[in-house]
Amino acid sequence: MEEARRRLSEVSQLKQRADSTQEPKKSGVSEPSSWASSPYLPMEETGRLERTAAAPGMEPAPGNKNGRGPRDRKTAAAEAIAIIGMSGQFPKADTLEQFWINLKEGRDCISEVPPSRWDMSFYDADPNTPLKSYSKWMGVLEEADRFDPHFFQISPAEAELMDPQQRLFLEHCWRALEDAGIRTSDVAGSRCGVFAGCSANGYEQLMGEEGLSAYGLVGRSIAILPARISYLLNLKGPSMAIDTSCSASLVAMAEACNSLALGDSDLALAGGVCVLTNPDMHIMTSKAGMLSPDGRCFTFDNRANGFVPGEGVGVVLLKRLSDAERDGDLIHGVICGWGMNQDGRTNGITAPSGQSQLELERDIYERFGIHPETITMVEAHGTGTRLGDPIEVEALTDSFRHYTEKAGYCALGSVKSNIGHLLTAAGAAGVIKVLLSMQHNMLPPTIHFQKLNDHISLENSPFYINSTLRTWAAPSDGRRRAAVSSFGFSGTNAHLVLEQYVPSGNLSFPEGAGITAEAYGFIFPLSAPDADGLKRYARKLRDWLEGSEVFHDTGKLQSLAYSLQNSREPMRERVAVLAADAAGLLQGLRHYLEGQLSPCLVTGAETTEPSGWQSGPLRLGGLPEAAAGELRRLACRWAGGDTVHWQEGYSNRPERVRLPAFPLNKERYWVRKPAIVPSPAPQAASHSGRSADPRSYVYGLLALHNLGPGPDESEGSFDEEMPFSQMGIDSLVAIHVRNTIIKDYGIEITMGQLMDGLHTQELIRLLQRGGSAPEPLAAVPSVAAGNKERQWLEL
Repeated sequence: MEEARRRLSEVSQLKQRADSTQEPKKSGVSEPSSWASSPYLPMEETGRLERTAAAPGMEPAPGNKNGRGPRDRKTAAAEAIAIIGMSGQFPKADTLEQFWINLKEGRDCISEVPPSRWDMSFYDADPNTPLKSYSKWMGVLEEADRFDPHFFQISPAEAELMDPQQRLFLEHCWRALEDAGIRTSDVAGSRCGVFAGCSANGYEQLMGEEGLSAYGLVGRSIAILPARISYLLNLKGPSMAIDTSCSASLVAMAEACNSLALGDSDLALAGGVCVLTNPDMHIMTSKAGMLSPDGRCFTFDNRANGFVPGEGVGVVLLKRLSDAERDGDLIHGVICGWGMNQDGRTNGITAPSGQSQLELERDIYERFGIHPETITMVEAHGTGTRLGDPIEVEALTDSFRHYTEKAGYCALGSVKSNIGHLLTAAGAAGVIKVLLSMQHNMLPPTIHFQKLNDHISLENSPFYINSTLRTWAAPSDGRRRAAVSSFGFSGTNAHLVLEQYVPSGNLSFPEGAGITAEAYGFIFPLSAPDADGLKRYARKLRDWLEGSEVFHDTGKLQSLAYSLQNSREPMRERVAVLAADAAGLLQGLRHYLEGQLSPCLVTGAETTEPSGWQSGPLRLGGLPEAAAGELRRLACRWAGGDTVHWQEGYSNRPERVRLPAFPLNKERYWVRKPAIVPSPAPQAASHSGRSADPRSYVYGLLALHNLGPGPDESEGSFDEEMPFSQMGIDSLVAIHVRNTIIKDYGIEITMGQLMDGLHTQELIRLLQRGGSAPEPLAAVPSVAAGNKERQWLEL
C-alpha cells in the first residue's frame, strides 16, 4: 500500500509539473527530476522527446541547442499493457477477418435502415419536419438480433428481454478470451476487470408489459451489461459500465490500463458496444443538425456535412506486458501510452475544445516518453463534420509540432468513413483497425476523400490523408506506432498510443527443430456442450486447416495440438483425433464428420478402447505400437471425461497458435411487443393460457428457461423428482416461472417452494389438481455451510 501511495504521489507531482508547461507556444519544457522513478517510464530507449528550435513560436530549453522533452522511460516492460486477445463485429463484418477485408478494399458498409429494425415512417428529407429524421442510413449490425442463450446458460425467455447490447458484449468478451487462448476455468475467481463503453438504447420500449418484470429489470440495465461476463465466469475484478458518449469505449480501455497499472486488475476485458433499436437517436441528432443528409461520413473532405450512425461491438483483452511475456501469451500489440481529460467550459456543452485535445496528447507523450516522430499512423475521431475535423487536425498538428518539424510522414484516417460513427463503440473500432493494420503491415484507405476540407491545412504538417492501401513502412526497431483518439460530445476525451509487439530476445519456442513426423504423434482434442456443437466445431476446424498450409510444418502441428489441449475449456461432448501430420488430422476430422469408424478417433462414448480399434493398426509416423497405444489410452481418458494435465507431456512449452472460435448456434431474439396501455378495470381472472395438458405445459415451461431434459435427453430418462434448485434455477428464473403460472393457471406458487424443493412431478400434480393448496414441501439444505435461511429476490 505504501508503494502504491508513493507511486501515485510521484505521478501527481509529474502531472502538476506537466500542467505548468502545457500552454502552447511558450518557451521551456520542464524536465522533472523524478522521471526515473515514475511507474510509467519505459525500459527500452523509445526515442527522446525533442522540440526543435525551428518550431514556430517556441524557444529551445536553456542549455540545449535543440531543446528536449522529458527523459526516456526506464520501466516500460513492467508497466506497458499488452493486448493479448480481441474480438469484434461490425457492419457487413461478422468476423475480424471480414472486417479487415472491408478495410483494405475500401468498402462502404453503410446502408439504409432495414425494415426488420424499424420502418421508414421516421424519415423525412425536410430537416424541419417535427419528429422526423432527415437521414435514413446507418452502419447496420446485421446479426444484432441473434444469440445462443443455451451456450451462455441463459434461458430463451430471459434472452428475449435482454438488451442486445448485453448479449453482444457478453459474446465478444468470451470471444476475446478464446482468441487469447485462455480457458474460462483459469480466470474463475481471478482479478479480471470488465470495462464496457455503453449507453441506454431504448430496447425497453419494445418490451411492452413483458418488460415490467424481473427479466425486464436486469435486461435493460446498463450496470448489468459488464456484469454478465463477470457473473458467468466468476470474475472478481472491477466491473464498470462507462458512458461518456462517443469516447466511451476508448475511455473504458484507458480505465482498464489504469486498473492494471495500479494492480486492481491482473487481466481486463475492455471495449464498447452500440446497437440502435429505434429511430430516436436518428431523430434527436437530426434536430441537432449532426447527421449527414447524404448518409456518409466525408471525413477530412470538403463535402463534410455530418456523420452517419453505426452499430458494432469491439472487445480487447489486456494484461501487463511483463505478465503476458512470462505466461507465453500471444500479443496483438502494446498500449504504450494512454490518458483522458475533459473540455471543461467551451462555447457550448457539446462543442469540442482543440485546446483540451492538444493538452491531452502532449500530456500523454510527455508522461510516457513517446516521441511523436515514432507515430506514423493516427486513427482520428474524424466524424466528418465541417468544423469538428479541422479542430482535431489542428490540435494534432500543434501537439506533434511541439517536438518535430518532420513533414508528411504520418497517415491520418478514420474508420468512420467505412462503417459510420459507432458512438459508444467508436474507439474500440479504431483500436481494432490499428491492430489489424499492424498484423498485416498495411495502411488501409480512408474512403470518400476527394478534396481536403477548406478549414484544414496539411502543408508542412506531419500528416497526410491516406486514401489508398499502402505498405506500412517499419522503423529500424520494427515497432510501428499509431495513436487513436475519441472525443465524447460530453467533453470527455481519450487518446491511446499503440505499438507493434517485438518479442524480447529471451523468448524462444521450439520451431520444429528435431521434431519429425516419423518420431511424433499428437492428440488433437475437441469438445462442445452438445453433439451438434461438436460437429459444427469439427467442421470449422477442418475448413480452417484446409485453408492454411502453415501446419504442414510438424513443429507448427505440435503447437496446434498443444493449443487445443491447453487453450480450450473441456466441455461435455468430446472427441480426440490422433495424427502425426496435417493430412492425418484432416482425415480424422473427415471420418468423424462422416460417421466413419477409425482407429485415429476417440469419442466420449469410449472409456477404454477407441472406436475402430479392431479396424486396423494405428499408424502415427514411425511411432512404435506401444507408444501409439499410450496415446490411445491418454485420449480415451480425456474423451471419457477425465482431467488430463497435458502440459506434463511437454519437456519444452510449444508456442501457442490462435484457434478458430467456437461456432455458436444463434437464433433470433428480438421483442416486438405493443406499447403499454392503461390497464382496464380489474375483472375476474380468466386463465386462458392454461394448457389442456399440464405435463406438456410444465415441460414447455422448463424448456423456455433452460431447465428440464437436455438436447440429447428424452423425457423418459429425465428425473422428474429432481428439485428445481438442483437444475440450476436462480431467483430471476423462479420469479418468471412463478408469475407465468399465476397468469396461466391462477395458482399461487411461492418463491420458497420453487427454490427449496419443488420438482417437476409435484408441479404437474399441482396443476392437475387445478389450484388446490399444495402439500408442504421439504426444504433442500443450503449448499453454503452455516446458512440457516435463504434470502430470495422478491419483486
